[in-house]
Amino acid sequence: MQPPSNLPTPKKIIYLDYLRLFACLGVFACHLWVGGILPNASNVTKNLSNLADECLGIKGDSLYRCGFDSLFLFPSNSGDHLLFNFFNFVFGLGYQAVHLFFILSGFGLTLSALLVEKKTDRIRWFGFIKKRFIRLYPSYWLILAIYLLLNFFQYNSFLGLLKTYVKGAIFLDVIPATWYIPILLQLYLLFPFLFYFLKKLSIKNFLLLSLLVKTVSSAIIITTSLLAFDKILGFGYGGLAPGGIALTRLFEFCFGMAIAKHWFTHERSVDAFTVFQKPKAIILGIFLECLGIFLSLKYTAIRFIDHDIPVGLFISDAFIGIGIFIISLNLVFLVDGLLKSKSKAWLDLISNGTYEAYLVHSIVLSYFLTLLIKPSLQFLSSTASYLIVCLLYLIILLIFSSLTLSLGCWLFNLKSYLLQKWSLLFNS
Repeated sequence: MQPPSNLPTPKKIIYLDYLRLFACLGVFACHLWVGGILPNASNVTKNLSNLADECLGIKGDSLYRCGFDSLFLFPSNSGDHLLFNFFNFVFGLGYQAVHLFFILSGFGLTLSALLVEKKTDRIRWFGFIKKRFIRLYPSYWLILAIYLLLNFFQYNSFLGLLKTYVKGAIFLDVIPATWYIPILLQLYLLFPFLFYFLKKLSIKNFLLLSLLVKTVSSAIIITTSLLAFDKILGFGYGGLAPGGIALTRLFEFCFGMAIAKHWFTHERSVDAFTVFQKPKAIILGIFLECLGIFLSLKYTAIRFIDHDIPVGLFISDAFIGIGIFIISLNLVFLVDGLLKSKSKAWLDLISNGTYEAYLVHSIVLSYFLTLLIKPSLQFLSSTASYLIVCLLYLIILLIFSSLTLSLGCWLFNLKSYLLQKWSLLFNS
């Protein structure tokens, strides 16, 4: 489906709204499958319980440690097994949606900077970055307060809870599954320097430079941490930025910056996105996605000083980032074509609340796990088919996604209201 041509520059690029929604749904699907269904599916089947916990689904560094065992949980000897493996592959790989978040962040920040520069000829970087921090921090503070109140009785004293809140409010490291936000803040601080190089270099050279920095940084951090600590620091248990350092995820952010420059230099026309819809681009996207997954596996490791060094991890994120963006964008073209005659007001509303929905989804998931997932799987008999488990998952995913996105939109509106009142109070 071809995107429309010769349209005036839109205030918002609807394709990016779709991608934000896709990214959120990908994370929801992955965490619900890996964190909710798989660990409790042993009530239905004994086969899953025979697998090591670290290989039960695609999470953290399980691809690196377990290889294809994480991708294909059962031998393909029945229709049920094939379906369950398909679900594990598709929904387990939903973690790759975080690549879209980095790319979209790079795009949005660069587009804002280019527009400001064109209007004023100068960017006041302190004020520019401050506005972006305000977009991230208040939402985290609000949801962190809710999270700690819900877990109030886990703390021995109010002082202990207060210390946790202050620490989490500064370092953004308390709410589960939000590891990527501190990485994003590091990239925000680097952005003025990255923007300088984006303007000075061609898009090709800019991407090559960012790829070099990302690869060298990843190589140093991964190799050093394995040799010194026998593990990749900051990589396991969902953390996909080795060492917690933003440079290891630099390329995806810079890829988004490059797309923004491409879009801006093409007179801010939606036609600029058609480059990703060409057959060669689609084939390239699928190839890079497959290559990135393979490089994430343990089979790309080499032996060095009595350690297996996963050299594929040095660069796998870069390939996955490009691949998942091209694939997702073409899905967006398809969905937008099917909904061409429909109003997109709902999309704008949901897009605004995707960040808040991401922050709160792990809290909602914990209640779903206790109140719905575990009881449902326990109710199923040991002879229940994998088809029933998969259907149950789809029903829960629909409910979970709808509720979380609605809550995210509500929290976004609440935050906006509180910030508005705060601004009026201090300006009066």
